[in-house]
Amino acid sequence: MLPYSRHQRLLTQWGTLLAVLLVVAVDLIVRHQAIFAPESGRLFFWTKAYLGFYLLSAILGLCLLILFRTILQWFATLHQRLGTILTLLFIAVWAMICVASWEYYRYFSMIPTLYTFQFMSLEPGETVTTILSALTWPMLLETMALAIGLYFFFGISVKRYHVQGWCFRLPFFLSLGISVIFWGILNNNIRFIDQCLTPDVNAFVTAIKIKLDPKASDYFNRTGLHAGNRTPLTPLSQPVSHPTIVIINESLRRRELPFYGYTRPTMPFLLTRMASQPDDYFIFKQAYGNAATTIIAYPTVIAGGSAVTTGRVLHTLPLLWDYGKAAGCFTVCISSHIYDWRNFLTFIKSPSLDRLWCQEISGIPPIDSRYFGIDDRYTVDHFLSILDEARRTGKPFFGVLHLFDTHFPYYSPDSLKKFDGPQGEYDNSILYLDLNLERLFQGLEQRGIWDSTLIAFTSDHGEAFNEHGVNGHITNLFVETISVPFWFRIPKALQQGHSLDTFKVNRTAAVYNADLAPTIADLLGLGNEPDIQSIWEQGGGQSLLKAIPKERPLILTNSTEYSVNRDNHFLVLVRDHLYFTAFVEGGRAILGLFDLRTDPDCYHNLWPSTPLQEKKAIKEALLKHTNTRLILEKTSIGNAFF
Repeated sequence: MLPYSRHQRLLTQWGTLLAVLLVVAVDLIVRHQAIFAPESGRLFFWTKAYLGFYLLSAILGLCLLILFRTILQWFATLHQRLGTILTLLFIAVWAMICVASWEYYRYFSMIPTLYTFQFMSLEPGETVTTILSALTWPMLLETMALAIGLYFFFGISVKRYHVQGWCFRLPFFLSLGISVIFWGILNNNIRFIDQCLTPDVNAFVTAIKIKLDPKASDYFNRTGLHAGNRTPLTPLSQPVSHPTIVIINESLRRRELPFYGYTRPTMPFLLTRMASQPDDYFIFKQAYGNAATTIIAYPTVIAGGSAVTTGRVLHTLPLLWDYGKAAGCFTVCISSHIYDWRNFLTFIKSPSLDRLWCQEISGIPPIDSRYFGIDDRYTVDHFLSILDEARRTGKPFFGVLHLFDTHFPYYSPDSLKKFDGPQGEYDNSILYLDLNLERLFQGLEQRGIWDSTLIAFTSDHGEAFNEHGVNGHITNLFVETISVPFWFRIPKALQQGHSLDTFKVNRTAAVYNADLAPTIADLLGLGNEPDIQSIWEQGGGQSLLKAIPKERPLILTNSTEYSVNRDNHFLVLVRDHLYFTAFVEGGRAILGLFDLRTDPDCYHNLWPSTPLQEKKAIKEALLKHTNTRLILEKTSIGNAFF
């Protein structure tokens, strides 16, 4: 046998360390903005403690590799081919974990957290759907390139590093001892340091914590939505006579719609319909979702709550169909979405609901493996068929129509692919929504009830397309993520029964989805019932038929006691034309104040020049609510105001 060359000896002796350094080098390149603050040049963004934890994770990664190297070599002594296969498999999984973490960072500006891995363990179906939808050729090529590099260093070291006796055992047992100690340190701090670990060690430590720590895994099972104990409503002595339809969309942001100034013709039918009957449509120009994650946004929309409504109160609030039932209606909830998730079905089910239909109940499979909802075309068809059933009962119809296709990855049929570019698929899905609205409205006309049908239209939240460095919605509350369409269609036949002067004035006010249920209740004639005002006060919303105080603060957060991502420390307060935001990035609190009249996209931060009194008023408003107060207290946001 020829002796090893100097290069081969280097790889044999130091290949494991070089493999760790390769991962660290790529990680620092990908996540350099998390270490250096871009606005301050080469200034460390991480604290010294964060850098210490990063070094700790790199050492733990090296020790774990030494352990795996020994184990793989042992398998190779049993069967050489088996050892080779296991080595290749180990390297492939290692590379995939690293690249997936970096892709997650590119999309959300953070690597996966404890809650990300909890979600993956408890929602494997949706996890697979999300991963499959994210697979791209560049990502696969990155994984292959990293795997080749890791094999060049670690694989060759596994194959050639052979020593005997205690020289063989000492590195193994020394690495085992160090691994246990370092793992214990990181395990106890993982909730707070996941952003300053190498991606492979972060995944390793987090996965073990979820499996071994009952409190970590029980979090998802102990909290969240559950069956409500709803406040009963007194039925109207005289039922309403008109149909009511509430349309709630998924991830539909305001700025992508032509009646909010978008230049692309994403909703030609609806725009034409609005132009033909302008006095019937009331478009609210400054509307916001309650949160940017469906687990908070959708339940609060249908309950008339907000992001600062406690879970206890949320489960006592009447839902939209409770108001419909009190008004004497045949009530339905028809959805393209999955509801057998996070106890949605348990939360929604109610004696007041005559018909419930969602993806699981429909028998219709999701669009394909990338989606967890069905084609909205089927949902609209079923909605109209249930409408026919309601008409046969002789009762007025009250229906909530929950549509899905504007949710990532943005579905539209191939025949409708009109737009391209970075947001082409999203705009195409909105065009498909417009087509389905046309099907719905024409169905109402064919049944002779169009002229008497009250319609409310909104979305649970918006969507980001890298305007502020992130995509999607779950991990942020930037203005593009919370700005939603919000309009009502009130036919002339129904306008005579209401005083709409205040309603018209409120179209330019800052409103949010917490106002939807109270407004619907008021339009149904329930607004003057004895207990209705106290219900609305508990929820936080108010009827838009009544005057809105100009200084009313709208407070949004993705962190509640029943949300999935409780460590998403993002706060927003909207008051009239001012938009305040606060969040933690790289361990540092970032605060901003923007004037929506002159800076609707929120790029010019006025916070440094904001008067102290205004800063105090914003902080006091946030301290009034339990979940926002906790965020201020346990993060650096609270101390960053002054």
